[in-house]
Amino acid sequence: METKLFDHEIVGLDSLAEMGESIYGNRDPSQIFYHSVPQRIRKVGNTYELQLHLPFVGKEDVDIKHREGELFVSVGPYKREISLPRVLNGKRVTRGRLEEGMLVVTFSEREP
Repeated sequence: METKLFDHEIVGLDSLAEMGESIYGNRDPSQIFYHSVPQRIRKVGNTYELQLHLPFVGKEDVDIKHREGELFVSVGPYKREISLPRVLNGKRVTRGRLEEGMLVVTFSEREP
């Protein structure tokens, strides 16, 4: 969704109503405008991939750390701890890549 650049500061109900009209027009602003699954896990051969939706992020801004049962994802100054499902217990992170707004973390079997 986009809006025009206003020539005044958006302060007060009248300005907010003007901006709402610019953004939504005749559409209901409470409807859902975007559908996405923010994260998913899929099995690929002998590995698993955890996919996290990270739009507008460059690979130089992303850092991942893995500890048994948890994945720590940092994007610039922001950090998120993700509890991993049991299927990833005993697995190790072998690769992380950013592809078109999707962080893909590959988990493989631990070497003996």
